[in-house]
Amino acid sequence: GTNAFWPLNVYPYPQDGGEHSIDASMFMSGIDVLDPDMIVLMCGRAPAELGLKGLGLLRPTIIRGRYFIVTPLVDDLILQPRRYVQLVTFLKGLLAGR
Repeated sequence: GTNAFWPLNVYPYPQDGGEHSIDASMFMSGIDVLDPDMIVLMCGRAPAELGLKGLGLLRPTIIRGRYFIVTPLVDDLILQPRRYVQLVTFLKGLLAGR
């Protein structure tokens, strides 16, 4: 399949717990032009500014006609190969079962 990535603009980077803003309208307009069969992965969390209520970790949810899935932060799993493989296996199974 085809992969598409839109980074969210966050200022300053929210790891320090500071204020941040997200260009939600630009991000969601990009999502709206995706093929409806694509799955949108939100890595780590779905920022409230996007208005994607009801998303839970690894729980596929249809919003605006698209599947959305919040995954664990991949960076956190890189040093945990077993958990990373579990995530990839889960996502492959999900895609195969659609």
